[in-house]
Amino acid sequence: MLIGPDDLDARKLAAHALGERRAAEAIPRLCAILDDTQADINLRHNAAIALGKICAPPRPQGIDLNCAIASLVGTLANMDEYPPCSIAEALGRIGDARAVAAMGDFLTDNSRPSYAREDAARALAGIGGEEARSAVERTRNTCNDDQLRHRIDRLFRMMEDTRQ
Repeated sequence: MLIGPDDLDARKLAAHALGERRAAEAIPRLCAILDDTQADINLRHNAAIALGKICAPPRPQGIDLNCAIASLVGTLANMDEYPPCSIAEALGRIGDARAVAAMGDFLTDNSRPSYAREDAARALAGIGGEEARSAVERTRNTCNDDQLRHRIDRLFRMMEDTRQ
């Protein structure tokens, strides 16, 4: 039985299941859902999380990592509050340095909610590397939210510990 476009609950469950199965062949469809700003926010959330699971190391054969990263990074610019948290989680799982610049920009954007920025900082810490460390440090030094700064301090210390 095929799932119709009007069966939203089934589509959300299908996106989740595809992530759990790490179904590489589903990447183009998941990217299309994520790119559709008119799609249900929970469906987009499930698509982002599924992409993170599918593309996380060790990566399955035949994976279109370029499509997944482009879609996730492109959607990060969306001003909705919910998808950026899912996207940060997915990009952190994937661990690809191509996401660092966009995640750093998101992290330094004071108009974003603190919890979403914290997720971005956590993802950057997971990705690691000098550029990610610099983005976290830049935010730590300019952040005007004491609670977020405290959490970023902890992440920054964790990143420093892994460098040694």
